[in-house]
Amino acid sequence: MATNTLRIQLLRGTAAELAASNPVLQEGEPGYAIDTGVLRIGDGTSNWLDLPTIVADLNLQTAIEAANAATAAATAATTAANDATTSANNAVAAVAAQAAEVAANTTGRTSVRPISTGGTGANTASSARTALGLEISTDVQAFDQKLESLSALNPANNQIAYFTSETGLSLTNFTAAARSLLDDADAAAQRVTLGVEASTNPDWSVDTTKRATRGDTKAFVDAAISARLLPDFESSEYSLTPGQKYFVPHGLGAIPTHVSVRLRCKVAINGYSVGQEVDAPGFNDVGSGVGIGVARDDTNVSVIIGASGVAISSATGGSFGANAANFDVVVYAWL
Repeated sequence: MATNTLRIQLLRGTAAELAASNPVLQEGEPGYAIDTGVLRIGDGTSNWLDLPTIVADLNLQTAIEAANAATAAATAATTAANDATTSANNAVAAVAAQAAEVAANTTGRTSVRPISTGGTGANTASSARTALGLEISTDVQAFDQKLESLSALNPANNQIAYFTSETGLSLTNFTAAARSLLDDADAAAQRVTLGVEASTNPDWSVDTTKRATRGDTKAFVDAAISARLLPDFESSEYSLTPGQKYFVPHGLGAIPTHVSVRLRCKVAINGYSVGQEVDAPGFNDVGSGVGIGVARDDTNVSVIIGASGVAISSATGGSFGANAANFDVVVYAWL
């Protein structure tokens, strides 16, 4: 009896060839790219490139060739063509079933996995956060630099955090005494906490009979101002002689905080009356020698009259040269 050998081969070709022809595989028909090891199973309507990849393993070619060799050996041992055909059909069915199982597993991996099986129940990050109860600003706090700074602190007992900048924080002590004052409802309660409540502490009571009138207050203020305005030292009169230098002892025992050199009128002139005083002008131009220079230490006030005399404003307008015939020099000092 003649022996029939049956060999079954899958639709195959290189990846480039299959992409170029892009065939439609029948439902359950496998196709194989021999150079990349890609296996795809047809659905009867989709082209090769539109089918999902089932296997991408170059070792599959070796496995299929081994299966084909085993099939050839099995069919060679049979004496009936029908038996060989049946065996081949069974082998194809097994391969198709395995391919279908792989396809099912692959589809499961690409679909949404429920939370109950360890998935997120979503296919986007935003939807996953919502499904898991982790929606930002609703279920969980969004990142905030102020909270980050707060979490970086290492507080101890009786300390409180405070801002050192828009986002920076630091710690300071917050004692029990401070807390006892801050938890009071109003100022009256705070006075009780501080022990300055008039009703319970006579030392802090108010005697309305001893209140100063507005007139008393004004008199006190006027007296204080007058006392401060009065100089601590007033010199005798010195001659307004050009080029003259005077060391005027003030006897204050310390360097005066303020010194005033004034010209006192002794003969009425240009609108000035006898006894009237005017501030002595300083040197406007040292080179010209017009004006008065002043220095001070803890013993004397030094007065230098310019070699060209002193020019002052006239009470009636303009200016004129003051001289020893009309004015004397007087020095005032304050501590």
